[in-house]
Parts: sequence; C-alpha cells; structure tokens
Amino acid sequence: MLLNVADVVMTKAILARGGTEANPFVATFIDHPVSPLLVKGLLALGIGVLLVMSPLERRFVDWAVGGVVGVYSLVVCWNVFVLFEAIQAAS
Repeated sequence: MLLNVADVVMTKAILARGGTEANPFVATFIDHPVSPLLVKGLLALGIGVLLVMSPLERRFVDWAVGGVVGVYSLVVCWNVFVLFEAIQAAS
C-alpha cells in the first residue's frame, strides 16, 4: 500500500513539472484528485483479500507477491530518479 501511495504522490509531482504518465490505463484518471489513490487502494485491497483466501501452503503466492513488490519497488525508484531529474532541470 505504501508503494502505491508513493507512486501516486511522485507521479503527480512529476506531472506538475511537465512529465507524462507512461501507463495508458492510469493516464485516464491520474489528473483527478482522488481517483488514483482510490483505484490503487481498491486493487491492493482486492489482492489482499485474495491473499487471505489463498491456502496456507502457498509457495507460489509468496513468490508472486515478492515479485510484485520487487517490481513495484523498481517503479518507485524510477519515479524518484525521474523526479530528481525534473527538479534539477528546473533549477
């Protein structure tokens, strides 16, 4: 959930500095003040429900969640890099 919030906050900061949203699905609602957090929050909630409903012996699920967290961490790191570049370009 924290990665989702960080992604939205940094994306909005990048957009405010002239950047663009690369995800075509998110680009349709990223400019709305609440929709990005609502959509990403509902997706995270849905995934959480599926995780709770999954069997206790869930090696694949554990690996899949770890992979998603890893990829999302890379996305947030990329956003940090792009935001710093945008801040430096404005200076």
